[in-house]
Amino acid sequence: MNTIDIYCVNTGEKRIYPLGVTLMEIKDDFKVKLNNPILGALVNNKVKELSFVFVKNKKVEFIDYTHPDGVRLYVRSLFFILFASVREVFPQVKLKMMHGISRGYYCELAGLERPITGSDILAIKSKMQQLVDEDIPFEKIGLPTEEAVEICNKQNLRYKAKLFGQQGALFSYLYFIGEHANYFYGHQVLSTGYLQVYDLVPYYEGL
Repeated sequence: MNTIDIYCVNTGEKRIYPLGVTLMEIKDDFKVKLNNPILGALVNNKVKELSFVFVKNKKVEFIDYTHPDGVRLYVRSLFFILFASVREVFPQVKLKMMHGISRGYYCELAGLERPITGSDILAIKSKMQQLVDEDIPFEKIGLPTEEAVEICNKQNLRYKAKLFGQQGALFSYLYFIGEHANYFYGHQVLSTGYLQVYDLVPYYEGL
């Protein structure tokens, strides 16, 4: 059997594993404990998802929300469940993620054609919580770029469809939550159940 060496920074241990082992599997084997749920890891100093598969010897450091890369994993995944929730509650609108404000992010609902209300936000937040409660995996799927472009257009992601179409690659990757597809230029947490802490509030003409 082909084996690889993995050194865990968190525990200071090195162990031997079969080729094809995942970050999730070695996390449990090393019994890594952090103050918050583990969201991903730095593998040879590069951020990877817990579904990452090892094919070579590596150095691993597991991270949680207290690490800057952990924050980015968490927020990026929150954006995805917000996107999916808006699509389900208001299929006719487009979620516009504008810019950061303090420790949050300002978003608008383009095409709502009326002021956003507290009831609207409650409906979106309830749908987000439903997705969290269902603990749905974030699936990363490689597709022929032509198919990825078609899916992005169907999800009203015109700008991303254009970028995929212009990159000249035969294959492109999209993340899926059920029927909802998107790509946020970085990794996601393992599943929606990791996203237990968040809030959604009205702010000027958006949320």
